[in-house]
Amino acid sequence: MKEIKILLSAVCLLILGAAGFFIYENYITAYSEFGNKIIKMKLGEDVFLAEIVDNQKKIEKGLSDRESLCEKCAMLFIFDNPIRHNFWMKEMEFDLDLIWVRDDKIVQISSRISHESGAKETISPMGEVDKVIEINAGMSEKLGLKVGDEMKINK
Repeated sequence: MKEIKILLSAVCLLILGAAGFFIYENYITAYSEFGNKIIKMKLGEDVFLAEIVDNQKKIEKGLSDRESLCEKCAMLFIFDNPIRHNFWMKEMEFDLDLIWVRDDKIVQISSRISHESGAKETISPMGEVDKVIEINAGMSEKLGLKVGDEMKINK
């Protein structure tokens, strides 16, 4: 009888642990303090928490007025149609790498864009893109990202 109670207790602990993990995973993919949905995104072999930006107001705001971006965080701009999008670093306080994506493949990487010079000029890809990823300056090099690599969104 005592063995059955121990076994039932162990099963209950496993179920509670699995439920806790499920709740934690769903909490992680909730919303940022800025109101952007957060998803997990894979770049190279690393997983990032990416804030989704998918409307004009949020696109214009971007990372403006923020002091930093955590090491494994990103901002993911998603566009309805692939076009040649222009970016600028309005009211930015830190440098970035821009990763230009078409059909979930990296088509161009703009590394180490200065927040000071980026505020004065627009940054554009060589061709049409349907997504743009902003990560901390130097991170694309640190991860070994290159044109042709895939980015994956965990749904």
